[in-house]
Amino acid sequence: MNTSLQFGSVLGLAVLSGVSATVTAGSGAADPRAALTEGFAAAFLTGAVLAALAALFSVRLRLGARTDEPTKGMR
Repeated sequence: MNTSLQFGSVLGLAVLSGVSATVTAGSGAADPRAALTEGFAAAFLTGAVLAALAALFSVRLRLGARTDEPTKGMR
C-alpha cells in the first residue's frame, strides 16, 4: 500500500508539473509572474478534473459491484 501511494503521488506530481511547465512556456504573457500564474492555474484545473474523474470512477465501481442476482455456479 505504501509503495502504491508513493508511486501515485510521484506520477501525479510529474503530470501536473508537466502541465504547468507547458502552459507557462507557451504563455503569451509579457510578465513572467502572469505566465507562472497561468501555468499554475492550468495545473490546478487539471488536478481538479482528474480528482473528479477518479471520484466518479470509484462511485461507478462501487455501484457496479452490487447485484441481487446470484453468480452463476454459486447456488
